[in-house]
Amino acid sequence: GEFYLSTMMSVLRFSPAGTLAGEVGSFGTGPGEFQAIYKVRADAQGNVYLLDYSAGKVLKYSRTGELRNEIRAGGGYPMTLAVSDDGTIAVSETGKNIATILAAPYTEPKQVRCPGLSLISGIYFYRGSFYAWGTEGSSGVRTVEVKTDGSTAKGAFIGIPNFYAGQLTRDGSGSYYALEQS
Repeated sequence: GEFYLSTMMSVLRFSPAGTLAGEVGSFGTGPGEFQAIYKVRADAQGNVYLLDYSAGKVLKYSRTGELRNEIRAGGGYPMTLAVSDDGTIAVSETGKNIATILAAPYTEPKQVRCPGLSLISGIYFYRGSFYAWGTEGSSGVRTVEVKTDGSTAKGAFIGIPNFYAGQLTRDGSGSYYALEQS
């Protein structure tokens, strides 16, 4: 399908063939505008979510770039973003082990402490739950399942000696994919 490419100040939409199909949102400080895009995600309906690190918000756009919602992402500076199939979002802030879960209409955030993680490096959505993850020194990566009701469950420990993960996700079969941070 389509794919998105972002810099901190623009988000471009491309066709499956790689042709530029448009832009999503615009740089600025007004309603629906962004200051510093840090993450881009999409849901199963084709809506696009932009995490604005500087403004502490998530902007939800239709596939064609129409602004649908502007969502406050807690306080501070959000660094991670995951989106479920139904549009529920999860974010975490710099240097904390707390995930914030927001379901539509995005008015009642649930803050969830993630036991076993000193801080959250990222969040991904997999088979009905969010998973927060963080590195454990040079010994590997630990995940914590964060359910949309705000509860948590023990995740997995992935032992990879001398590996510092920059990104972590899973595919439909359950395989993990990690990008090393150098």
